Amino acid sequence: MPPTSDRKFRSHHHADGAWRRNGQDRGAGGRRGRLSAQTFNPRELLARIKAVLRRGSSGLDRVDHGESRISFNGWTIDVGKRDLKNPDGVLVALTAGEFDLLVALAERPHRVLSRDQLLDLTRGREAGPFDRSVDVQLSRLRRKVEKDPKDPELIKTVRGGGYMFTGNVETTDK
Repeated sequence: MPPTSDRKFRSHHHADGAWRRNGQDRGAGGRRGRLSAQTFNPRELLARIKAVLRRGSSGLDRVDHGESRISFNGWTIDVGKRDLKNPDGVLVALTAGEFDLLVALAERPHRVLSRDQLLDLTRGREAGPFDRSVDVQLSRLRRKVEKDPKDPELIKTVRGGGYMFTGNVETTDK
């Protein structure tokens, strides 16, 4: 297939947006079905390297609790069963995201965790500048675990920093 046929295909099928980004061919070197050296953006490469290094050296790696329980202020998290019980022993329904967020916070009590760190811990990804998913999940989580979600005692917001879990945490193995 000569190189011009690829250009003809793109011009007739308007697929240019799928094949180009920042003016550079991406994917299989811009040629369908061919192996060739890919072009790259040095700034993108540097950003990806920094993200990988940040994840590896953040000191926030997930703590493996296996079949353990985390208790705080009368509440109990059973990590293995993925259950949360309130001080009266009643199961509280949490979404997977809310549960992961609560465990991430409870594993690191009295430490300020940024939105980006929480996303990294719960989903393994970095926050975009307008990513508010952690804020929404924290708001929902506060409604379920706080006595007064408007004046939270367990999950505090640290202005300009992130969030801090202030409960008295005890971890036990089953």
